[in-house]
Amino acid sequence: MGALIVLGSAGVAASGGMLALAHRPGFHATRGSHAPDPGAARRFITKAASLRDAASRSGSWDQAFTEQECNAWLADDLPHKHPGLLPAGVVEPRVRLGPGTVDIAAVLTEVFPLPAWLAGAIRPVGSLRLQVRLAGVGRVECRLASAHLGAIPLPKGRLLHAAADRLRQLGLTCDIPRVDGQSVLVVTLPTGGPGRPSMRVAALAVGDGEVLVAGSTVEPR
Repeated sequence: MGALIVLGSAGVAASGGMLALAHRPGFHATRGSHAPDPGAARRFITKAASLRDAASRSGSWDQAFTEQECNAWLADDLPHKHPGLLPAGVVEPRVRLGPGTVDIAAVLTEVFPLPAWLAGAIRPVGSLRLQVRLAGVGRVECRLASAHLGAIPLPKGRLLHAAADRLRQLGLTCDIPRVDGQSVLVVTLPTGGPGRPSMRVAALAVGDGEVLVAGSTVEPR
């Protein structure tokens, strides 16, 4: 009887672990169940191109991207045209935009490899909640509010350093200072080089379902 109790308890624990690992944030499950929206993806690309062109000339500029447009681009354009932007084993990224927060979730196919008998039943989803604000002109501060694999909490410090390493590989300048007793990721946005227009991001506002970026460009003297 004691052995049966032990085996039963182990089975319950294993089942609970599988359920925790299989958990998907609601916004990722919802976005993943819909076919990509090519129209929204095209709007994202058009807006990004317009913003890039405006920022390359002297004057002020601004642009807003909706959550729908961001997710359509992530689902439709990113995997086909820019696969190198994501680390190996990270697929199906999706975002949710809220006041001052960005939720990110993606399927992790290689980052956390599962036994063969389990891999077919569970596709582990990693999720992050970032609190994002502009900490000075051209400096974006990201506080990692939470991080999970399924429903299992992950160490936030290691993830911040991994994110900084990835962003540095993409050519961005990153630091991880401590602010109010908490490690935060600070990304310095590129401003241009010698003899080139100087770009200054002066506003970054994340709202409910939308993100707005604004700034100005000054031609070199």
